[in-house]
Amino acid sequence: MDAEIVAFRFVRKQVTAMEDRIFYRLKFEKLGNMRYIGHLDLQTLFQRLTKMAKVPIAYSRGFNPHQLMSFALPLSLGMGSVSEYIDIELTEDCITLIDKFNAVMPDGLKVLADKKLLMSEKTGAALLEVANYEVKNIELDNKKIEEMLSSKEINITKTNKKGEEKTINIREQIFSLSYEDDCLKMTIAAGSKSNLKPELVANYLGVETPISNYLRVGLLTGEFKPLI
Repeated sequence: MDAEIVAFRFVRKQVTAMEDRIFYRLKFEKLGNMRYIGHLDLQTLFQRLTKMAKVPIAYSRGFNPHQLMSFALPLSLGMGSVSEYIDIELTEDCITLIDKFNAVMPDGLKVLADKKLLMSEKTGAALLEVANYEVKNIELDNKKIEEMLSSKEINITKTNKKGEEKTINIREQIFSLSYEDDCLKMTIAAGSKSNLKPELVANYLGVETPISNYLRVGLLTGEFKPLI
C-alpha cells in the first residue's frame, strides 16, 4: 500500500480519536471517615468506583494502561472538604454520571455537581490558584487578624524534606481573613504556582486545633471563580 495513504489513514484515525474524546469535571465532598483516606488511596478508590458504577472511563495506551483521571489538589490527611474536583476522560458521553457514582459511593464521599468540558479547556489543576478554608470551634482575637492583614511581610520558617530551613514571606499568598462565631475563614493561594497551607496561617495567629476542625470550602481560579 502506498506510504502516503497509510500515513493519511493513521492521521485521520488519530484526529477522529481526538474528536471523540469526552471530558467531565466532577465536584465532590470528602467528609466523615473519608477525611482519613490519603490521596493515593483516594485515587485507587475512585478507580474502583468507576468500575463499580460502570462509568465508560478512558484508559491510557501502552503496556500498563491506567484510567484517565486527575485531581485538582490533594487534601491534607484528616481535613474535610465540600469542594474537591476530579477531571475524567470518557470513551462515550454519560449524562448520568452523578447518579452512577453516588449509587456506589461510601459514606463520606458524594458527587455534588458535574460539568462537561471542551477539549480545549484547561484541567482543574492548571486553573486552580485560590482556595477557601474554614477552621471551626476555635477562639481568636480579631486584633490578631487586623495586625496580620496590615503587615507588609509575614515571614515564617519552613523545613523541607531534607531538613533544610527556609524563611519565606507568605503575606502575598493571603487574600482575606475573617473570624466570626468561633470560625476562622481564609482565602489563600493554592495550586502549582503558589500553595499556602491553612495550618501555617492558623498557627501564625496562635490557633492550635486538630486538623479535623479544618474544612476546605472552595477551590477557585485566579479570577476567584469556582472550577464548576
